[in-house]
Amino acid sequence: MNHSQQDLLQALKQAAERDYIASVAEVETSLDAELTRFRNVAFTFTSLPTSSPLTNQDLGQKPYFRLFPNLTAKPYWATSDFPDHISSLLTSLESQFHLLSSEFEQGLQTVQDSFDGTATGYFGTNANWRSYNLVTEEGQVIPEALARFPKIGEILTELASQNFLCKTYFALMSPGLHLPPHCGGQNACLRMHWGLRIPTGDLGIRVANIKRIWENGKCLGFDDTFVHEAWNHTDCDRYIMLMRIMHPELSSIERQAYFEIENKFTQTDTYKTLLQLKQKISVNAH
Repeated sequence: MNHSQQDLLQALKQAAERDYIASVAEVETSLDAELTRFRNVAFTFTSLPTSSPLTNQDLGQKPYFRLFPNLTAKPYWATSDFPDHISSLLTSLESQFHLLSSEFEQGLQTVQDSFDGTATGYFGTNANWRSYNLVTEEGQVIPEALARFPKIGEILTELASQNFLCKTYFALMSPGLHLPPHCGGQNACLRMHWGLRIPTGDLGIRVANIKRIWENGKCLGFDDTFVHEAWNHTDCDRYIMLMRIMHPELSSIERQAYFEIENKFTQTDTYKTLLQLKQKISVNAH
């Protein structure tokens, strides 16, 4: 990142804080609620790709975008960490895996050619890491996608109705792919991976230097604002369902407010400029 980009990021940070608080104020009025956690969010801009890449020795949280206060921070999360009704829905993915995996494999045959290269804030688009979207960034289910996977769709629809899901998709990691150490953008959302087709061999994920391996039918939750990497050094494709799931300590009104604030903030010129710069830095850095 050069000096002009650093100066622009600093100016954007100040503008983002201003525009975000304005968005929070509007939603506080519409919901008649005091949203203290959102008013106290810290914009970080700390770990955008630079000439000094992250390593597995960076063990703490390093969100490249923002940090919401007073949320428990730990590398890995279990389904039992979530409220009972959400935990039950997540564990139903595991208990019904035989039925749901059959539905996935049948549906996959009809959508295989619709998998797109997944665009990220840290690597740009990677043709070996592709996705098929099921739920949008705004937490809205995609009816035409879920129609091909109706039983899985029922579970996702219920999670989305509770404002617990952000972008969710089937994720394909091709053989030989290694995503180097990186961090996600914010801690209001965690990641939940549900193993769908996991090959045997050298593959896995490392979060805060703690390695885990995906398992067929099992959910693996983690906080992607900790430094993490993932790899598939087998000869086979790896498939999971990746859910961006809201932090379990956010209240019902906070989850509703999150989406309403995002809808307003992401329409600002500040956010659009920041997004363009972040993508440019990401592509140039890799």
